[in-house]
Amino acid sequence: MLGSNIEMNYFKEDDNIVYHLGMERGLVSIDSEWLVIHLDDNRVADKVEVVTD
Repeated sequence: MLGSNIEMNYFKEDDNIVYHLGMERGLVSIDSEWLVIHLDDNRVADKVEVVTD
């Protein structure tokens, strides 16, 4: 449903998947928001967070 993950270095680690969500929500949008899905040893999502750069 989310499509292909972004092949970028922002927030990317061996145990996560990263998606670019677009510009930061709010009055002043100067950063981008990223969806970071952390995976456990079985490659199952165990933590999800939205981060900004």
